[in-house]
Amino acid sequence: MIGDPSDKNAERTRLTSEQVKKNLETFKEQIGKVLNFDDKENPIEFRFNSEWLSKLSFEKLIDLASNFTVQHMLERDLFEKRIQGEQTAPCP
Repeated sequence: MIGDPSDKNAERTRLTSEQVKKNLETFKEQIGKVLNFDDKENPIEFRFNSEWLSKLSFEKLIDLASNFTVQHMLERDLFEKRIQGEQTAPCP
């Protein structure tokens, strides 16, 4: 529901539950060209992150965040920029 940043704007626009459900239907149409939704033995099940994230309290969020350092986040940012082909200085 936090949305994805566009290539023109890094801001994440919050989506409503209805928008997320509509996006899922569009996704199903696209992925349905590759996956068989009628498989009775191994049915495909879609789950929303909100099923567990909406239950996350601020205290639990802080506890989770304590497992990561600012350095970890900076390394991920540098990795992402390298994947996108941007020039970055090597990590020390």
